[in-house]
Amino acid sequence: IDSKENDLSNIIDFSRLKPFTFFVQEKYIKNPYHNHVHGADVFHNLFVILYYSQISKKVKFNSYDISAILLSGLL
Repeated sequence: IDSKENDLSNIIDFSRLKPFTFFVQEKYIKNPYHNHVHGADVFHNLFVILYYSQISKKVKFNSYDISAILLSGLL
């Protein structure tokens, strides 16, 4: 994996992420725990772990793997 692909800011198109997250937020059912706030929290924590641990270098995640991990956290 080259260093460009390993940089999460190069993998995530933030201009497309924001409208997508609003779409996902609208689809969550009203629930006191598993709601859009929890989804955003899990997404953020996964992002921080992936970014700061540099685990994608060690495990050789590609951009699809990282996208799948973050998306699963959001949902």
